Amino acid sequence: MIHSNYFSDNADLQQQFHEIVDWNQIITVYENGFADAAEYKTTQNPRLEMAPASNEEALQYYAEILQSAGEIAGKYVAQVARDIDREGLKFENGKVIHPQKMIDAINKYREAGLPPIAFRRQYGGLGLPGVVKAFASELMYRADTSTTIAMGSMGLAGILEKHASEEAKQKWIPKLISENYCVAMGLSEPDFGSDLPSIRTKTVQRDGK
Repeated sequence: MIHSNYFSDNADLQQQFHEIVDWNQIITVYENGFADAAEYKTTQNPRLEMAPASNEEALQYYAEILQSAGEIAGKYVAQVARDIDREGLKFENGKVIHPQKMIDAINKYREAGLPPIAFRRQYGGLGLPGVVKAFASELMYRADTSTTIAMGSMGLAGILEKHASEEAKQKWIPKLISENYCVAMGLSEPDFGSDLPSIRTKTVQRDGK
């Protein structure tokens, strides 16, 4: 695989980032008047310490995260992707065993603080608009799809941020981030398996269960 930074050395992504995306519009909506930065000044909440206070700071913050992700993706993960695929998963004594190089690759992303990319800052996340997540996904999938899916499974918990009660969000999202949980979606049904749109089974609450 090509050994380079998959963000800064990718001409297409650089053109998208610097010339095509309307960052002023995105930052205005997403950063909501830089409310996180204003709250940090008042509360000193460490989760909000990196919150940008201007359009320039926001764009620099987004670029630095993508630069970090691109560095790991291109100069480390891509270089071990072939070995990961060749070794594959093993199932021993009721446990799924991942290749050690995949685990090491995921730890590289963790050490860089990238797994909480899916969540807002008030829950311990990086606080990134959807378009930045899309940039990150593209360069990470380019490096290795299986590792990205394994590392990015935490993103499935994004549904909590959209639909859970505030109490549930405060309880579970920081735990998912700080304790390196892996989130899974299990689908099993005769005839359909993991074909989510086609499943027929549903749950019904009866007598509180």
